[in-house]
This record gives sequence, C-alpha cells and structure tokens, in this order.
Amino acid sequence: MKIKSRIIVTLLLILTFIITLSFHLNIGGSATSLKESISQIIITHRIPYCNIALINNGTVEYESLSLNGEELSQNHLFLSGQITEILTGISLNILFNKGILSPDDKITKFYPWLTFNYENAPVDITIRQLASHSSGIPLHTQGELYGNDYDGMLRTAMHGVSGSTLNFIPGTAYRNVQTDYAILAFIIEKVTGSTWSEYVTENVIQPLGLTNTYIGYNSVPKNAKITGGSRTCALFILDYDIKLNSANSPSKGMLTCSEDLVRLIRILSGEINITQISEQSRDISKAVQMLMTNNFCAFSPAETGSDAYFGGIFFSKDPETFYLNGEMENFSTSIRFCTSANRSVEQNINQSANHGIKQGIIVQCSGMKAPSAKILENCQKQLDDKDDFLLSFISTETLDIINTFLCIIVIYLCVSNIVSIKAPRKKGYSKIRVVTSITLTLLYMACTALFPFYLDCTYSMIFSESVLMITVFICLSQILGIISLCRIIKNRRGARKKAGYSSVSGSYYS
Repeated sequence: MKIKSRIIVTLLLILTFIITLSFHLNIGGSATSLKESISQIIITHRIPYCNIALINNGTVEYESLSLNGEELSQNHLFLSGQITEILTGISLNILFNKGILSPDDKITKFYPWLTFNYENAPVDITIRQLASHSSGIPLHTQGELYGNDYDGMLRTAMHGVSGSTLNFIPGTAYRNVQTDYAILAFIIEKVTGSTWSEYVTENVIQPLGLTNTYIGYNSVPKNAKITGGSRTCALFILDYDIKLNSANSPSKGMLTCSEDLVRLIRILSGEINITQISEQSRDISKAVQMLMTNNFCAFSPAETGSDAYFGGIFFSKDPETFYLNGEMENFSTSIRFCTSANRSVEQNINQSANHGIKQGIIVQCSGMKAPSAKILENCQKQLDDKDDFLLSFISTETLDIINTFLCIIVIYLCVSNIVSIKAPRKKGYSKIRVVTSITLTLLYMACTALFPFYLDCTYSMIFSESVLMITVFICLSQILGIISLCRIIKNRRGARKKAGYSSVSGSYYS
C-alpha cells in the first residue's frame, strides 16, 4: 500500500507539472494581431508592464500593455540594463577623438595595480577588449559590484577584481560581464576627474536631448513616472528593485522611457541631425556615428561566431541592422533598428534629416529577464506583414516553474524521510547499502551546494540575478541530505540493536 501511495503521489505531481508547463508555454496558442500576441505573452510569462514603440516609414506608434490593465505613457521610466553601456561607448569615442584615450590603451596605463593573469602569466587587457566584452574576465567578479553605494565603492570593487584569472585570452571571444564596463567607468573617472554618472549625464545624455533619461534612482525627479521592477518566485510576482551603485550603474543603471529611446535610435541611424543643437553637438555626433562603423570591435565575428559588439551595440551580419539587449534581475529591454544605408562617419554627420532609419522596434518590460526579445520578434513580424506570431517559448518564468516543481519534490522527499525515521523497520540496511547510501547522499549535497560554481557564479549572484527558486532548491537539497543521513544512521543502529549487537563486547549476542 505504501508503494502504491508513493506511485500515485508521484504521478499526480508529474501530471500537475505537465499541465502547468503546457499552459505556461501556451502550446497550440494562436493570435491574430500583435496586441493579442503580446497580451498572451505577458500573461503566460508573468510580465507586469510592457511598453513598445514601432518606427516604420517615418511614423512612430506606441503601445502599452499590463497585467492589471493599467495604461502607461511613453514617458514611463524603465530600468534599461545593458542598454546603459551605450552611454559609455559614446563617452569613449568622445575621449578617443580628443586624444585623451586610445582603443588600445591598457588598463595598467591608468591603474598599474589592476592586473589579470591567464595560465599563471600576466595578461594585458585593452579598452577595446573591455568595450567589446572580450576581456576574458570571469563572471564571478560581478559579485564585487553588489551592495549599498558609498564613496570609493568603485575603487574597492576594482581592488576585489584585481588579480583574477581570465577565462580566455583577451580578444578571442565574446562574454558579457558587467565588470568590463565597471573598469571602463573607473578609467573614465581617472582621465576626466568626474564621476562616470556626472560625465555621461553632462557629455552624452544632455547633448543628445534625452530629457527623460537618468542615471540611478537618486537622480530621477520626484514627479517622474517610474515603473517598478519585478521577479517571480513559485509563480508569484514579487516587487523587486536592485541596489544601484557606482560600481554596477555603468552596466545597468540607466532609467529611460520609450520616447527617449526612439530619439536615441533616430540619432544613431542619422535620421536626426544634432550638429546644430550646441557647441558640443558636433563632437558628440561624430562620437555617436563612430559606434555605427564597428571599427573598434576587439574580436573577429567570423572566428567567434558572435555578432560584433562595441560600446553597447550589436552589429548583425546584415550591415544595416543593429540591436541592443538589456536583460537583468528585474527589467528587460530589447531594441532593433535598420538604417537606410551603410555610410561613413562624415556622411552620417552631414546628412539631411529623415533619411537614416527604415524600421525600429523598442520593447521595455518590467519582469526579470522578461522575453522582450521574443516580443520584439513578433513586432518585426507585424512590420513585415506576417501573422505567424511566436507564442510558445522558454523564458526565465519557465525556469521558475521547473525549479518550483523540483522544490516540491524535495519537500515531499524530506517529509517521506522524516516519516521513515520514526517508522519501525523489520529489516535494517546492510553495511554495503549504508555505505552506498551515505556516499550518494553526500555526493548529491555536494553537487547541489556547488551548483553556482558550475556557472562561474557566487551564491550572492545566484540569489540576486537568477530565479529565486534555485536558491530555495539549493537550501532544501542540503536539508534533504541531512535528513537522509539521519535516517540511514538511525536505521543502521536500529538494525544492529535488533540483531543483538553488543556495544561493549563489539559482537552479536543472539
């Protein structure tokens, strides 16, 4: 009867999991319009808010959707994640043009103590490699970028990063690590005498006319409309806003709205000519358009298989198509735009307005690593007059469901083992079975405890940047292991006593 009960419970759990996952993945779902497809996505993938901007044939259409039916304007602020890096990319180009920095300057030129090694040998990393996410700096160094802000935090974080062993030789691969742009911000502060946030605000954000773009929550006006971030835990939506500071803001600290992002990609594509706005405008216009030439990418896309990247922009194989992605702990932003021609820097600067962009898409979401790229894909289908909208796909919410299911199983096993400890057994485990069970249990505990290190992460990164149920699963796994060990030991002792083993003589007396 006991075995039958376990089989029934197991089948019920599996059936519940399959039904839940099928509903979540929206298998067999269909949509006849873009709005309907996005509505289904935000429901099944638990996205509280979504703002969209579509640019086509010179016109802009804004759309907003939310789980609670609230209407958002195009001025609502979303945290933008990796999109923030474009501010550093433009800043670097300004400093390149002024001769203050060079793409091939080494980190040690500015901070001799900030060193890295590969295979026990010191290795130099250049600005070009940092800006291309091709430095080889390990992912776990991002753990140094967390915490409350204070004076000197960026320097403290860099001291924590210094001396790290690289994952690969700089310039040979692409890997997105926030530490790259923290170091670039540290260098910018060295050569300009200003903080990174001050420099990009005064020299990039304001000259570009991005009137609703800010660095960090502290700089946002009180009357601004801010969309709160969120993440899910066991299928529940939790309000969640990360702690921005001087160390992590260069990689994800920009708050902006869809209206400003429309202006930004129009400037990038050359549709808006800003050379007559201010004295700074020609310098920054040249710096902006330098990003579009892809002259500074540190790795070879043909060799790495990755799209080229520099200063916040991905360059696809199509020379006229560019995109930006910014997935993070509580927000997600995706941008894609196509220019009308692949021009030189000077041509881009001097061209007349309204001739630079063919299509553009901006998607802002307030969920943890929300599938903004999938929503963008559906937007592209709309612009291409297609109606085969993508509705079934795996997202971070999917991982939450899977990990929730695993946690339920582990809880069930914990309860089952506790009952087994108390229940009398007619026959105890043999010595071989005890040794095997203890070995497998310890191996299970070690594998689950070391899970973050398989991903080159720390425990704080797993807790902050990933599905919360992964952290719960790790904790429950250790509890299950301890309970299992107690059950095995108690069962073995009970069997020895029942067999008449004498602890005094060390032998069985019956």
